[in-house]
Amino acid sequence: MNCWKSINLEHEFGSKRLRLLASVTTIFAFILLYLPIDLLINVPPQDDALVLFAALLLTQPLHVVLHYLPFRFAKQKAGVCIQWVHRFPVVQMKYPRQITKPLMVSSLWAPTFIGTPILFSLILLFPQYAHFISMAAALNIGLSTTDYAYLIAMSRAPKHSVIEKHNENYEVLIQKQSPM
Repeated sequence: MNCWKSINLEHEFGSKRLRLLASVTTIFAFILLYLPIDLLINVPPQDDALVLFAALLLTQPLHVVLHYLPFRFAKQKAGVCIQWVHRFPVVQMKYPRQITKPLMVSSLWAPTFIGTPILFSLILLFPQYAHFISMAAALNIGLSTTDYAYLIAMSRAPKHSVIEKHNENYEVLIQKQSPM
């Protein structure tokens, strides 16, 4: 296998710029999600701090679990683990050694295409908490910002390529061409 491309967003853009982009995306997503919901739902909002805390606290772990689901359905060995970062538990994925491009693409899209509709259905079930659930949906979209950047970088890769994850790098590998 030959390395077609190595993708490292933190090296390419910097971690501060990625966090800023994710924060701005989260804010814009909340504005774009909550305004129409507020106009359509005529239920007065309830301010329960416990619901806000639970929604924001559970968004990141559920985001990672949604990344894990395509691996589970494809019966690929992947895992989810908890690591402590600055005294806070952070849920992270443990990827298999080699991942096919379609599986990786489905894993990167999963939080957006599964998580956001689930959160919208929760808004229909609990309209009094629409503002909190909209915050969780916006946070999920903000967490997906780096996923979108990886998807853009991987979209140019050959269809039958294989992806390996090394620390913060994704390496796109292609089959070695046979000499003619």
